[in-house]
Amino acid sequence: MTIQLKRFGNILASRPEGREAALILIANELRDSTDQVNLDFSGILVMTPSWLGEFVDTLESKNRKVHFMKSQNASVIASIQTLQEMDTAIKSATKS
Repeated sequence: MTIQLKRFGNILASRPEGREAALILIANELRDSTDQVNLDFSGILVMTPSWLGEFVDTLESKNRKVHFMKSQNASVIASIQTLQEMDTAIKSATKS
C-alpha cells in the first residue's frame, strides 16, 4: 500500500505529530492490512528525522514493513539517511 505523506502536511517536523499520523493511519487504513507500506514523499517541503523516525517506529511496532520511495527533496533524503545510520549504530551496539 502506498501512502502519500503530504496528506499529513507538507512540513513534517515534530515527533508527536509523526506518532499521531502513524496511529491515525493504522486505525483508519491499515487496521486489517499486513501489506508493506510504501512511503511517497512527493509534495513534502520539509521533513525532520524525528517526525520520520517516530512515524516509522510506530508502524513497525505494529508489524508493518516500511519502504521508502525515492525522493529528490534534500530534507527527506537527510532524514532517511539519519534513520538508516541510527539503525546501523543500534545493530552494531547490540552485537557487542
